[in-house]
Amino acid sequence: MVESRYQLLEPLDQSPSGVTWLARDTHLGARCGIKLPVRTDTESALRLLREGEVLAHLTSPHLANPHLLRLMDQGRLAGDARPALVLEWLEGEPLDVHLDRVGRLPTARATALVRQVLLGLRTLHGQGLVHRDLCAARLFLSREAGGREVLKIIDFGSTARASTRPPPGTGQPTPEGSERCDARADLYAVGTLFYRMIAGQAPFSEAEALPGRPTSAEGAQARVQWLQTHSLPTRPSISLPDRLWGVLLTLLERRPEDRYRSADAVLQALDAAAGDTRAEAEPLAPAPPAHARFASSFRSSELPSAHAREALAPTTQAPAVADALDEDRTRPNLGRPGPAPVTPPARPRPAAVLPRATPPTLLLARVPAAARPRIWPWAVAALTLAGGLVAFVAHLS
Repeated sequence: MVESRYQLLEPLDQSPSGVTWLARDTHLGARCGIKLPVRTDTESALRLLREGEVLAHLTSPHLANPHLLRLMDQGRLAGDARPALVLEWLEGEPLDVHLDRVGRLPTARATALVRQVLLGLRTLHGQGLVHRDLCAARLFLSREAGGREVLKIIDFGSTARASTRPPPGTGQPTPEGSERCDARADLYAVGTLFYRMIAGQAPFSEAEALPGRPTSAEGAQARVQWLQTHSLPTRPSISLPDRLWGVLLTLLERRPEDRYRSADAVLQALDAAAGDTRAEAEPLAPAPPAHARFASSFRSSELPSAHAREALAPTTQAPAVADALDEDRTRPNLGRPGPAPVTPPARPRPAAVLPRATPPTLLLARVPAAARPRIWPWAVAALTLAGGLVAFVAHLS
């Protein structure tokens, strides 16, 4: 029995699927949450039991996901035998309370939180399940050690197998003739949530009048349902990258076949738009010293532009460093689009080193023949004189 170990302290929250209490584990002395049926009737009890089965499956070791609420224990109350789910304790606040308090979120933070929701849905959809009631009230913004924000899906009371129609009143568009509810229904809810985060309001307002009809002629829910199935939201009046706005519009397409087919597809689209999101959300940091930027350019995946490398290169470069920069200029720019490449100015080369002096013997050999002194007349005269002397000596003898 749950009451023999857990002590109920105070009610915390109520949803269509149950009432969550703050409780204390008397064995461990730790806090936890306990979810009980809203009413004592059989239908409420069965709904909570089905939610317990879903949580037990998602909490199994091979599926554990940090963005899905964990089931710690389950049992029944000792007094009336109502089923009870023992849930992990989270520090933080529901996302709808947070949004009501702070208004719109910076685009980069909203994108990061939506990614966490998609990571949780990827596990859920991978098991053939659809949440069917995803909204800010079903998400909890918790803070872990170190201040890291973790967004968790905390309510699975409407979760069912795919191919079932969305429950009424969940804000899911149900075009005429559409009976199937699959992962794309949850992705539409992600788009609605994403729009509210970055714009500070829902994509469709209950105050919007229907075309050609007075506002008072339709109920609030009927107006929203009509707008969801017949129109697209207007672009928020904020600085929003075009590619990210395209992702949001695809999530909010009226027809399910025009939306993304899976959470993985949305994650890939967000990755493609991540560069524009960083440029819109992050102010430029003060420039580090030139030597620090030069050293980091080889560690970063975003190569600096040709202008930046020319500015960072020292005035006098060793040939090896100069050649490395020349080679680097031929690489593609993997970062944000920069200025068109230009031909860098020619760098001054060091003066040519003169060769060593040629030995004198080589210098004589290299004197042109026309400039050499003519010695053959003297040789002829010497030979003639020598021959005369030899003839005179012979005559005397």
